[in-house]
Amino acid sequence: MKNKKQQVLVLSQWYFETSVISKQLNSLCRTRCMTFEQFLFLEQLVQYGTQSPSELAVKFNTSGPIVTRKLNTLKDKGLIKKTRGTRLDQRVVSISMTEQGKVLYDQLSAELASWYQQQQATETATFKRFFLVG
Repeated sequence: MKNKKQQVLVLSQWYFETSVISKQLNSLCRTRCMTFEQFLFLEQLVQYGTQSPSELAVKFNTSGPIVTRKLNTLKDKGLIKKTRGTRLDQRVVSISMTEQGKVLYDQLSAELASWYQQQQATETATFKRFFLVG
């Protein structure tokens, strides 16, 4: 068993190395004028279909106002659309992807898959330790 100092050192190294991966993913996404987090919102809509902002807030473990701000950014880019509920309850909002959002998602998804395969092929130390375990 590792002592506390070694455990903290391992955590520090993990944090540093995953930060590097995060920067690489964001850099790749910036070529398409978005962040990796914005891509993840689109991915949720692809995987699970139309959702409410509150459902997305739960999935991303964040507050409603933060999700609304993030969704507004995606809406301003034309990647998602917000649909209000019926006349009886217009407070209900549904979020879905636009055609433009689907095209961008497919393009970026292919680029991210290629990045993943490259990391897997070269078996970088970080990638191997954190993503090829088990």
